[in-house]
Amino acid sequence: MKISYLYRVAKNASTHKLNAVIEKVQQITGRDRGAILLDMIHCTVRYGAGYHDYLAYALYDMTEKERDSIVTRLRSKKINAYLNDPDFEYIFDRKNELDRHFRDFLHRDFLDLKTASKDDVFRFIEDKETVVAKPNEGFGGHGIEFLHKKDFPDMESFYDYVREPDREFGVLEGVLIQHEDMKALNPNSVNCLRIVTVLDEDGEQVHIPFAVCKIGNGDSKVDNLGSGGMSCPVDLETHSLIGPAHVDCSLDYQAHEAINYDRHPITGIVFEGYKIPYFQEALELCKKAAHVVPQIRYVGWDIAICPDGPAIVEGNTYSGHDIYQLPEYWKGKPKVGLMPFFRQFVPGI
Repeated sequence: MKISYLYRVAKNASTHKLNAVIEKVQQITGRDRGAILLDMIHCTVRYGAGYHDYLAYALYDMTEKERDSIVTRLRSKKINAYLNDPDFEYIFDRKNELDRHFRDFLHRDFLDLKTASKDDVFRFIEDKETVVAKPNEGFGGHGIEFLHKKDFPDMESFYDYVREPDREFGVLEGVLIQHEDMKALNPNSVNCLRIVTVLDEDGEQVHIPFAVCKIGNGDSKVDNLGSGGMSCPVDLETHSLIGPAHVDCSLDYQAHEAINYDRHPITGIVFEGYKIPYFQEALELCKKAAHVVPQIRYVGWDIAICPDGPAIVEGNTYSGHDIYQLPEYWKGKPKVGLMPFFRQFVPGI
């Protein structure tokens, strides 16, 4: 690990959060604060682990061999830098570009607001009661709005709304209707799969290291962990959820506790063993999509399951590896993270 990079990370680290993590680990382990800090520094130097990694993956409770199997923050950046050409990341970062490149996988129509005329907007909304307006750039579901035609007095007011510069909408999309089995998990949101693909260097074979199901929690229309949602791994062989579902609490280090649910707090659906419909078809769709922009070899695809099959919601050049390395999924199993998988594709990592 380069000393200059470690210095920049240390310089930008939050002393308050660092102290909160040390305090939390001390509560869990009973160890001396100084010993914890030294061990955290050791994990940063040797494994590229920040204080979030140290707490979230319970590195304090691992052997050196187990720690070396974890994809940490800094390792993740190195993996992305090697597998993804930054000159092509804009295709995934901008909603209008992603929709244009992957139109055959969307299962819905869309309108690029960057190039659309007023008449184009009117024609798009004409036969729809509801559309989804998305900022052209953004993450975590922030800024997405479901717009109902009945809420606008006329087409002009709808047009003025979507063209409001402060909203920064980039595309309008038709609403995805999700499969009843996915809707049952939480009817208030589109509950997507996150399926990760890695394309071979020769551009031939696509590998899938893991998949998770993202599930909304509460009244939010989106399922993102950053918006209060939860996430649950999917068994690639049985196509069923591996419970429990995890709620992201990493932003509050002082109160950090693993918040897990065996069943959904609203619908009561039991997660463990819940079968995902059209899962094999979703895997095949992602494998095909992985060839569209071969310069981006490592993608986390958000996939909706519709009544008649899967559809791409978006693609992410940072896939969110966290959920598949959390301690709650290693109970009774070896503690092995995702590094052995990525070492097949990234030399020297």
